[in-house]
Amino acid sequence: MRLNKWLVLAGAATGRRQADDLIRNRRIEVNGAPAGLGTQIETPDQVTIDGKPLSIQPAKTHIILLHKPVGVISSHRQQGKARIVFDYLPKEYHTDIIIGRLDKESEGLVLLTNNGQLAHELMHPSHAVERRYLVRTKREISPEDQKQLLNGIELDDGLSKFKSCELAGPQALDIRLEEGRNRQIRRTLAALRHQVTELIRVSHGAYDLTGLKAGEWRLEELRA
Repeated sequence: MRLNKWLVLAGAATGRRQADDLIRNRRIEVNGAPAGLGTQIETPDQVTIDGKPLSIQPAKTHIILLHKPVGVISSHRQQGKARIVFDYLPKEYHTDIIIGRLDKESEGLVLLTNNGQLAHELMHPSHAVERRYLVRTKREISPEDQKQLLNGIELDDGLSKFKSCELAGPQALDIRLEEGRNRQIRRTLAALRHQVTELIRVSHGAYDLTGLKAGEWRLEELRA
């Protein structure tokens, strides 16, 4: 969402012209840095006016469960000709926050909400919210591979350690994580020379794919 519109919804300005004046006068910061007129608010960014935090409090909190197909991008912005998750949703939900993105080659559960606090609670590692994935690899996974995955694999951005990692077949794993770093499962398996051929996120916290085919979604309203 464009920052000037966001400021109006947050009650900091009565219209977009006034919101633009606030931005020009450098009274607005996003994540600690002065905002520009073209700034977009896409995630639970920290927005302040004169150093005081601002937020939009939705009248009703909702969460959307979407079964993202392979080839679809988890983003608000169009990238080339690929579809994005919002192509599957009515326009009224196009400013929702994406909770835990899935890469283009993966499919499965993507959550979206209009409540920044809820998004933070479901995404941040400090809350240890479990995600479950079903993964297939090009070649067979050995017991030694499984042991290393449970002990942890050192990546460029730190140790990657799965909460659990069960063999679901010679070339299949049932993996549970309590964090959601970028392409973490693919990069961790690649460190053991395993190529992922299929990756599906089947659950995120208390939410799962039950009853949803690829491309389908469901709305759940929660207490504000």
